[in-house]
Amino acid sequence: MIARVAKFSYLYRNHYMRILGSNIELIRTHWWHAFRFLLMKLLNRGRNEIVSRRIREMVEDTFDGIIDIASPDGIVRTGEKALSKARLAFEEIQYDGKGYKSEADIQMIFGSKSSGEDSRQGILQFLMALPSGNIVQYSINQIQNHSIAGVYEQLCQFPGVGHIGAATYLRDLVELFYDELDEYTKTVDSQTYLVPVDACVRRVAKESGIMFDCSSPLEQARTLAEACREVSIVHKLPLNFSQGAVWLCDKTFESLMSMLKRELPG
Repeated sequence: MIARVAKFSYLYRNHYMRILGSNIELIRTHWWHAFRFLLMKLLNRGRNEIVSRRIREMVEDTFDGIIDIASPDGIVRTGEKALSKARLAFEEIQYDGKGYKSEADIQMIFGSKSSGEDSRQGILQFLMALPSGNIVQYSINQIQNHSIAGVYEQLCQFPGVGHIGAATYLRDLVELFYDELDEYTKTVDSQTYLVPVDACVRRVAKESGIMFDCSSPLEQARTLAEACREVSIVHKLPLNFSQGAVWLCDKTFESLMSMLKRELPG
């Protein structure tokens, strides 16, 4: 069952990663495309794709004329004044008369407003301090420096970002640049940070015979990775299993119809 669930990963990749098309190199050379890829993974919080896409469009509309999204390193030249202006614009913008975004979305992107010990940096503030402001290239470098846990922990420090968002981003980043990152993500220790475990994955895992007797998301991720590795020596199986589980929960009808068509003679 574990191996069969993992086979559905190609459907996940075709659907959730197809918008990058043949321009995957663009996300490592242009800060905006890298940031947008990150938002694709962090904004879903159980919402449907339409809402997540609209919030991303709100971000782009907000930045227009305030933060340079055309330049490959436009974010690093952004000052705090422009950031405050963009935050205000994002708070006020609506889509078809609806706000859609939550306070958690605002804080995740722009940081918390408090100035004391409770103040937390947002993603944009973090990007402003990176070389060229590129989160994807930074993440690739960190993984190749054997610091995948460090990237995971940095992402989880942003307001509203937890295990699922951070692990989903890292898993799909590894998928996109697998030839470069394969040798750095073979171990169960590294895959603990690449296997998002949400309610959907837990449900599919249980039906596949993987039982969780631990409460921590990272502990659950490690249990899943270990179970997959016991089934097969293919070290990519835990990543494929989590992708396949997401597809089965989100797109069950499409998956079943596709499977039935493949079984038709001729």
